[in-house]
Amino acid sequence: MDKASLLKGLSLSGWNRDRAAQLLGISRATLFRAMRAHAIEVPKSHSRLTRMEVTTIRTLASSGTSHRTIAGQFQVSKTTIHRVVSGYTFKSLAGPKSLTRRS
Repeated sequence: MDKASLLKGLSLSGWNRDRAAQLLGISRATLFRAMRAHAIEVPKSHSRLTRMEVTTIRTLASSGTSHRTIAGQFQVSKTTIHRVVSGYTFKSLAGPKSLTRRS
């Protein structure tokens, strides 16, 4: 799939990748592979968490608050919390990180 089509689908969907994949008639996995192949990243303005929230999440996790509790507070998945806490996402943002997983 060409880069222009990918960008158009992502733009029309408001950068919602599930919806973009539907619009383009491809699977999410195919969309992610194509985005990676064309070096397309979701603009930071479309992130659901702010930098301040990421710092707060990492602080809460390092103080022992469970990922489930934090996820409920910020209305995101436990997986998102795990990725933020482990440093998999928001790598450029300094702050306390933990590799332990909490339920």
